[in-house]
Amino acid sequence: MQFLLFEIPVFLLIAGKGHNQFLISLGIFLAVMLVAAIIKKRNHLSLHFEISYPLTSSIIVLVLAALFCLRWHTSGRIIPLANFLQKPVQQTAILLSLLMAVLSLVGINHLIEIFAPLFFVKASQKLHKHEELYVILFIILTAFFTMFLNSRCSPLYPFNDWQDPNTMFTVGKGVLKGYVPYRDLYEQKGPMLVFIHTFGALISYNSFLGIWLLELLFCSCFLYFSYKTAAIFFDHKIFIFIPMLAAAIYSPFAFRAGDTAEEFALPMLAYALYTGIKSLKEKQFPTKSVLFLTGVTSGFVFWLKYSMIGFYFGWFFGILFFSGTSITFKKIFFLFLHIFFGVAAISSLILLYFALNTSLTDLVRSYFYNNIVYYSAKLPLMLKFAIGFKICRTDFTASILFSIIGIIWLAFRKQFRFFFFITLSILTSYFFIFCGGARGPYYCLPLGIFSIFGCCAIFDISISVPYISQKFCHKYLSISVFALLGGSLSLCFFSHNLMFLEFHKNDMFQYKMKSIIERSGREQASILHYEIGDSGVNTTAGLIPDIKYFCYYNNDEFSEIKEEQERCIKQQCADYIIARTKFENFYPKFETYDHAGAIVGMGDLNLEYFHYYTPKPSNE
Repeated sequence: MQFLLFEIPVFLLIAGKGHNQFLISLGIFLAVMLVAAIIKKRNHLSLHFEISYPLTSSIIVLVLAALFCLRWHTSGRIIPLANFLQKPVQQTAILLSLLMAVLSLVGINHLIEIFAPLFFVKASQKLHKHEELYVILFIILTAFFTMFLNSRCSPLYPFNDWQDPNTMFTVGKGVLKGYVPYRDLYEQKGPMLVFIHTFGALISYNSFLGIWLLELLFCSCFLYFSYKTAAIFFDHKIFIFIPMLAAAIYSPFAFRAGDTAEEFALPMLAYALYTGIKSLKEKQFPTKSVLFLTGVTSGFVFWLKYSMIGFYFGWFFGILFFSGTSITFKKIFFLFLHIFFGVAAISSLILLYFALNTSLTDLVRSYFYNNIVYYSAKLPLMLKFAIGFKICRTDFTASILFSIIGIIWLAFRKQFRFFFFITLSILTSYFFIFCGGARGPYYCLPLGIFSIFGCCAIFDISISVPYISQKFCHKYLSISVFALLGGSLSLCFFSHNLMFLEFHKNDMFQYKMKSIIERSGREQASILHYEIGDSGVNTTAGLIPDIKYFCYYNNDEFSEIKEEQERCIKQQCADYIIARTKFENFYPKFETYDHAGAIVGMGDLNLEYFHYYTPKPSNE
């Protein structure tokens, strides 16, 4: 009876919606249970709560959960539960499927033990041989479900309609067609971010699927280096806290819709943090190869968004002062020289591309001069830092709290060299990030690399309790599976993006506008976005505008953008103009363009109207 009780959640996962489907699935389930009971009795198997096959069990229950969600997310039976929880229907369906997966773990694991003892080797028996592989697979699964549930570039969502990723994706696609960033298509973010989107466009030209796959890769690398950092203080068992770390960093509003420069910088910063902590632990400078790779990653961050480079200043001086080795001019030169070689290696490739396209001046002007002169907020420095603190406190709460707990833990454990190294790195990171004036919640995302020390503190406190420590050492594999599913469940509660699951492609402005353009017969139509960023129509329709300032860049001080757009409108150089207002019948009017219609859209769940215009006939 106890055996059947733990298999009931498994049946609920596979049960069909209709009457006939329910009876068929019930018949198959009872037949399997009968065979399992016979084998179980013959082999004298007992039901226990330790997950002996963690990866196999977790993969099976997650596949069943996905199928359950696909079957039931459109069912009217989910609506009463969604109303009770005050959650959207789609989010409730995912939440219910993951909850059923957690409840099914013991039953699935027990069925595997009954039916497949000859085909599976228990992970507990072979983990000492393949320990690192298990951890890597666990981290990849964590990254997959984190990005699948939380990034709006994910195939789970109809479309990522945030303007920043769409603007960058348009510029990135332009590289494939021979356009040179900054010279032919204006952008103010770093060239590395442009090339990331170029690579994403190679995978999928009309969607963010390629970007999502890159997000998955970068997230996996970030979580892996964070795990390696924590493993310096403890053994490999701390990997079970990785889902907690992922939820703390990727679920807050600071992550926005995904696809930010800060997100792609996380693994680079985490690698440097790992090498720095390892150097302090070993009380010696990093090797030449490590310094070179640190230079490469810091160069990557510099050309991604140079305001995040502050961490490396804290890292550099932290290695000098707190590694426990004597400081000489020769050692300083050694440290600097090998990092410089790494920075030069990646910078030379960037500069060579723009030099060959005779656009070095455009790069320097757009990425450096315009950002420094026009984009920086004209506020007192202390007020900028205060605004940055407010953003971190409200939009990145969990991660910042983890970092604070970690710093306190290091001081409490008298790990003062690590304490000062991390404190210095946080201060230099914070200074460079916010000294220009914060413009968005995602600015504080790079500070998430320090959250791993909060996980270390929680782990240390947990294993200091004798009863918990004893149970943990013997059943950490079972705990790891529950930690993975628990992290996914937490995303269902705390992620702000899941509410966008309620939208469908056919309801979104970007796809409606794509249909209008296709029906017009215009091939490679050019779109000018008036006083808004790229709306996403260029992405869905696979278009590349032939207008340098094709959208608004949140930079009112740089008047050339407005002037060039006004000139373009007078000369009718765009096939369409798109503007956005909160009113259907109140919109901008242009002398050279006719208002062709308005389409309802949603911006961060706020109702708005996208107005589109076509050129007036030349005889008017």
